[in-house]
Amino acid sequence: MNIIPIRPFISLLRCLFFLAVASLPVSAISVDTPTFTDLVERSEEIVQATVADIQSKWVTSAKGDRVIKTFVRLRIKETAKGPSRDEVTLTFFGGTLDGKTMVIAGMPQFRKGQRGWFFIKGNGCLLYTSPSPRDRG
Repeated sequence: MNIIPIRPFISLLRCLFFLAVASLPVSAISVDTPTFTDLVERSEEIVQATVADIQSKWVTSAKGDRVIKTFVRLRIKETAKGPSRDEVTLTFFGGTLDGKTMVIAGMPQFRKGQRGWFFIKGNGCLLYTSPSPRDRG
């Protein structure tokens, strides 16, 4: 009866495992940063504004789940593109409410009093925000 030593056998299995994993195809996500021209063309509204209010609320999603949405009210100082109005409210999934936090990757973070240029598309979909010089540093 031949007995195979277990330690070399385990080492061989480890090597085979790592070779198998190393040979799997690997892909990466590449995100192109839009140019200023792209942002202007894709935006329905471009406004210089101040974040006047931020409120999170429980809402029922289209699938019937309770989710947190955050409503960011902007007080508009200047309109570069789109309808001229005093305020606009942006709506985002996620936020913190009643000790519960729902985080959505890529959702911008806002603070009351924040100023900047907001590039907006659709029903409150923020394409990009650029802080005003006073908000930097």
